[in-house]
Amino acid sequence: MGASYTVDDWFEHIDLDDLPTALPRRLLVGIEGVTQMISQPLPQPMHSAVSEVVEFLFLPSRFAAAPIEKTLSILMNSMGLYLVRQVFGPPVEVRDRNSGESCVVDYGWITEAVIFAMYGRIPDLREVVQAVRAEPGEEQRSPNF
Repeated sequence: MGASYTVDDWFEHIDLDDLPTALPRRLLVGIEGVTQMISQPLPQPMHSAVSEVVEFLFLPSRFAAAPIEKTLSILMNSMGLYLVRQVFGPPVEVRDRNSGESCVVDYGWITEAVIFAMYGRIPDLREVVQAVRAEPGEEQRSPNF
């Protein structure tokens, strides 16, 4: 039977230098700045969806002692789009209660916008997986496992 491991347990077995790193200028503005940057040109009904997606993608940084520029790579990669679609669902039409304005909220598109804003590209999941040197509870693997 397996054991439960924390995010920090995994980060002990990851070569942090091999992980994709977010753009320093985006890290400086933080979660609020990224949310505002993505939301600003969008219709008002989409703003809460942007905030929800950004909060989700930043979650690993709340549970790990590793630097935020490294923890963000856990969800901000090509797999992040899939995970967001599983958690938030397909595109939906939303209507603003005050103005009556409606639009389609595509959580996948928002995810792509956030990841691209943070990295200037969408990192491939392979970049994250290749940085793993061992699983918690086992010996370190060679870099070419």
